Amino acid sequence: MNFHPPTLSDGFPVAAQDHRDQFFVIGASAAVFAIACALPALTFQTLSGMEQSWYGGMIFLLGWMGALVGQFGWFANLLLLGSWVSAGFRWRPGAVLFAVGALLIAAQSFALFGEAIPADEGGVNKLTLMRLMPGFYFWIASIVIALAGGFFVRGRK
Repeated sequence: MNFHPPTLSDGFPVAAQDHRDQFFVIGASAAVFAIACALPALTFQTLSGMEQSWYGGMIFLLGWMGALVGQFGWFANLLLLGSWVSAGFRWRPGAVLFAVGALLIAAQSFALFGEAIPADEGGVNKLTLMRLMPGFYFWIASIVIALAGGFFVRGRK
């Protein structure tokens, strides 16, 4: 009798094993996103002329409050998460559409250049955006990677 013990790969169908493409897309985008959180992203000037640099991680934690002043760019993170989840489930249209939406909403961040942003709860101090720093560009790059990668995710069968 010729008996061969089953190998680990015999237990799974081939289609279930081939998920490298979507995990590469998600991993690359998430890695660039993590770099964005570790770098300075925005530089503001106070009314007294002092400059403050905000790191991406701080913006990630507090950026949702931008909706209180009409700034919705932070919500692109939710759509980026939707793109990652869609890619993970191999839903190509969702991965691409969520990433496109994230990029469009993130573009609203450029409107910060003309706004005075409250720096405290009383609205006494104001901040003015002076320049975008590398963290901002890495954040945009993470969305672009998710968008480009969405086209390479194999659809469900």
